[in-house]
Amino acid sequence: MNVVRVGLWIVVTLAVTGCGYSFDSLLASDPDAGPVRSIWIPVIRNESHRRQFEEPLTDAVIKEIQATTDLEIKRTRTGADSELRLELIDVEEHTSIENRFDVQVQGSVAFVITVQWLDLRGNEETEIPLLRNLARDRRRFTATRGETFSSAAAEIAEKIAEKIVEGMYRGMELPPEVSGEQDA
Repeated sequence: MNVVRVGLWIVVTLAVTGCGYSFDSLLASDPDAGPVRSIWIPVIRNESHRRQFEEPLTDAVIKEIQATTDLEIKRTRTGADSELRLELIDVEEHTSIENRFDVQVQGSVAFVITVQWLDLRGNEETEIPLLRNLARDRRRFTATRGETFSSAAAEIAEKIAEKIVEGMYRGMELPPEVSGEQDA
């Protein structure tokens, strides 16, 4: 019976304390200014040859920040503690199989985004160190499973948003499914 109590106590303690992850690790770039409390995220700049991804990617990042942090999202740069600058630098689309009508039935899509987080509280913009300054992901799609280029791109937007927010935490070990290059 005592072994069960000790085991239960250990499980509860680990559950309460977690695995060392906490939102307290959210970067405070200037110890005098305290932690960053708000963020402005302009629409992603697109330097790729493909258009239409700017707003869905920006929306996915905003939703992920709202869901996983205590940062207040500002509508304008004025009054924001920080700015998250994102740039879509490449969209790769590969066709694996086309049908007899030249319609893509299997392929993949990949995004590469640069990330820069700026502290706006001082007299000058200063860059807040990130775990990574580059986010990328690739997804495969197959038409016979109801998947399309657009559905793969939407899934990538969500995964990239997760990677960007994870990268905003200093010193955190990223889970393999977030940190690694993966094909799904």
